[in-house]
Amino acid sequence: MGCYTAAEAAVVQGATGVMLVRGGATRLFERLTGRDPFERRRAAHRANAEFLSEMGLDPDRVLGPPPVREPHIAPAAYPAALPHPAAGLTPARAVV
Repeated sequence: MGCYTAAEAAVVQGATGVMLVRGGATRLFERLTGRDPFERRRAAHRANAEFLSEMGLDPDRVLGPPPVREPHIAPAAYPAALPHPAAGLTPARAVV
């Protein structure tokens, strides 16, 4: 374990705060503008793939496959109510 000065702690806390605010601001901006988060992920993957291609690397090998939109599962596919896990069990008896 190391000792940290107050300045080092302030820098780490400041960087963490900026990271959290930036992520929340991105999601808020997407909601306000109506941009789909999937489109942002796909655009980021495309930009990273182009950069890796310029460096002579195989983007599929480094990044993996591009993001794929998962099909929406309809709520009707799930049962309305599941039985209680203890349903159908007999009560315990004391052993003497």
